[in-house]
Amino acid sequence: KAVNWSKFTATAALGVIHRGNLTQSRKLLEPYLPQAGGLSSGSIFSQGGALYAYGLIHANHGADALDYLKTQFASAEEEVIQHGGALGLGIAGMGTGSEEIFDNLKNVLFTDSALNGEAVGLAMGLIMLGTGNVKALEDMITYA
Repeated sequence: KAVNWSKFTATAALGVIHRGNLTQSRKLLEPYLPQAGGLSSGSIFSQGGALYAYGLIHANHGADALDYLKTQFASAEEEVIQHGGALGLGIAGMGTGSEEIFDNLKNVLFTDSALNGEAVGLAMGLIMLGTGNVKALEDMITYA
């Protein structure tokens, strides 16, 4: 199990290494990103890590990345991929105050997944970072 999470972390680290390389991000991560129909050759841990990496690359420049990450997050069938998608969404959408993304994340939080709970909770906070959104705060406090 620890080896699997090491794959997640190592793949996510590519996002730190390539941070800001917006034009090449998809090409750099393509071998690891989830493919349509679940045909990706990488492990689910690498796929989840790649979504997190994608968000890290696009941190503070996430407009173009958000649609892709929203789609991947919504279509993920594996919790590990959804975990990485949530973290990627949170980083790429940091401070946007997007209620659509917040609500999508909140719906997953309310499923009480032990694996996704932490990632989704962090992502919700990152999306609302600095907005002072009282309703978002109330939602999170009510759940806590």
